[in-house]
Amino acid sequence: MILDDGLDKQELKIQSDDKGKEGDVYVPLLDAFKWELERQNCLFGKDIPRLMVEYLLEEFDFYKVIGIDNKKITQIQSYNLRETLNRQEKKRKRSVEVSISTLQTMIVIMEYKPYSKNTFELYLDGG
Repeated sequence: MILDDGLDKQELKIQSDDKGKEGDVYVPLLDAFKWELERQNCLFGKDIPRLMVEYLLEEFDFYKVIGIDNKKITQIQSYNLRETLNRQEKKRKRSVEVSISTLQTMIVIMEYKPYSKNTFELYLDGG
């Protein structure tokens, strides 16, 4: 380990073990995030949850394949937000209809995870 800021290993250990980081760093940061999210939600209403989900999922629709080993099942979920999955071709008909995914429209709960000062939970309608 290279210490270039003049701290010795003992001082570095004390700083890394400091539990005050939650109150000094995480709580103010998460409170500011919550405040800004509430402000944006008041200004733009139903658009904010939709825009957040679109941002997190990026610009491409996709399939999610889940293997459930104990039941020996493979489950396929589609995330078809922009209607790009399973498009109809000119000469070939679709064998399966993939529904268009609906996006969230409402923030249900914004709060700290119980017994935690460094984890913030955000619940939207529809999951």
